[in-house]
Amino acid sequence: MRFIHKFTVTTKQQLLLLTHVFFTNACLILGSLYILKISLLSLGFMIVFALFFFIDTLPTIILHIQYWIKNGDAILVVDTESKQLTYEQFNKRLSYCFGDIDHLEYYRSYGKGSGWNSFGQYRFYKVIFRDNAQIIVTCLMINNIENTFEMLIRMNSTKHFKVLCLVRKDSNLERL
Repeated sequence: MRFIHKFTVTTKQQLLLLTHVFFTNACLILGSLYILKISLLSLGFMIVFALFFFIDTLPTIILHIQYWIKNGDAILVVDTESKQLTYEQFNKRLSYCFGDIDHLEYYRSYGKGSGWNSFGQYRFYKVIFRDNAQIIVTCLMINNIENTFEMLIRMNSTKHFKVLCLVRKDSNLERL
């Protein structure tokens, strides 16, 4: 029996990550209308909503789009029996043994999905191979990524904490 795990970006996973921002926006709007008796056209509501939008909603949308662009058409296959990692995107394919991984970097926000902000749930792994090739695996591909990915490839990562987990471009590394 082979132990092959295949990961892609799914609509379900995207909705799971976006649920927090949808819920908080709905609560803000409905709470303002019902509890505070504020009209949608009032200046106070517009200021509060604009502030909330720029502090929480916009960063979440930016991260989601960036992660979707990074992994939207990708397929990650982890074969734990043969210890093989395969990443396909845009008709390009990288295939490596687990032993070819130089190091693994894990990026997450300081809050680690504490619920204080909607973008805290976004995290990713950067897999850097011995030949300097690299792949980015985001939370849009793997649900519960921090407890799944390292366990599958049996490797510990270097942890990096950011306020906003944007995927940086490293010009000195090849990648898909």
